[in-house]
Amino acid sequence: MRNDLLRKRLVQFAAAAALLTGTSSCSDQSLSPDQVFVEAEEIADRLRSQLEGNVMGYTAVISYQGDLLVELSGGMARNDTDIAREFRIEDKLHIGQLSQFITAVASVRFLRDRQISLTESIADYLPAGWEKGENLDQVRFINLLTHTSGFLRPGSQRVRAATLDSLRLVIQQGALPEESRVYTHQNFAMMRVLIPQIIDRGNRTLGPQPLDFDYGFVFREYLRKELFPAAGLDDNALQTTQMTEDPPLAYYGPDDAGFGYGNNWNYILISGAFGYYLNIRQLASFWNLFWYSDRLLNGNERELMKSERIGFDPADGSQADRAFIKSGSWVYASNQEGLAKTVESFAGHFPDGWDLLILTNSPHSEDRSLTEIALKSMGY
Repeated sequence: MRNDLLRKRLVQFAAAAALLTGTSSCSDQSLSPDQVFVEAEEIADRLRSQLEGNVMGYTAVISYQGDLLVELSGGMARNDTDIAREFRIEDKLHIGQLSQFITAVASVRFLRDRQISLTESIADYLPAGWEKGENLDQVRFINLLTHTSGFLRPGSQRVRAATLDSLRLVIQQGALPEESRVYTHQNFAMMRVLIPQIIDRGNRTLGPQPLDFDYGFVFREYLRKELFPAAGLDDNALQTTQMTEDPPLAYYGPDDAGFGYGNNWNYILISGAFGYYLNIRQLASFWNLFWYSDRLLNGNERELMKSERIGFDPADGSQADRAFIKSGSWVYASNQEGLAKTVESFAGHFPDGWDLLILTNSPHSEDRSLTEIALKSMGY
């Protein structure tokens, strides 16, 4: 069953008018409205040809200079075994490690508002009673946000990595004496402890022996009060509660006839490294606000995130390094053949003014990453 919701909404005409009158959110207006729409169609066609029939279901958004132009959705949110229905543009998915981009924005904004430098050591802000291992004084906030903390025990990359016990053990084990890039969820998960600790110094909102929930609750309240309103996100961005009774499920691939996987967890217990639960419109709105407005961060902070690749995937020496990309996935279950019921996410900001965001509820049938698919769609 095919569900192609390529919709050129009225916002296209607003974008075209902005381009003509010089009021677009980007000063470089090298493309005419007609050129923009032709190129948007071409990107959409290339993307759809790679996803259609190769994933269980997907949604995507294509924007130009901050204006949302094209929405795509196709395939199935649930297969026949799970009472089949088509994937809808409004459907929410776990966005995996793309959550780290949102946490990065939240952290830079929080530290700025509290007049704490990104280059300051995290040691003085850790919970009282946590045993600090060697070289912890050298680990700075920016090291967490760039995966250069050099933590000696990165440990599991799944849920266990973001629990309080895991984070406490990381601090106890210490860090390498020099900056070393080791990707681990615990770098960003640590912000879910540090931000509440800093808030607690003035408000005493944590108990004498706070648990995962206590830290997660204070972190969520900060997001709900200070970040989400500016970003237009709702209160459910850290949990999987939906209005629908049949949310999208994760599958092995487009031909998976078995039961899909999903959950209704409240991710405040493990938030920071992963756990944000959004639909493609919400994700695109946050992404575009970051790049084309000062509502989330100012220009200097945006440039800092770009120069240090805070919240983005590292450069790999390819032509695509001029783009800023963050990708993610969330594995629900794996089998003995190495297949995994997985949701995947991608966000890319490209130097010619284009932005592309994608969510899928299965891996690609040809074992191709969303980053590879997106770059090909963008002509790389």
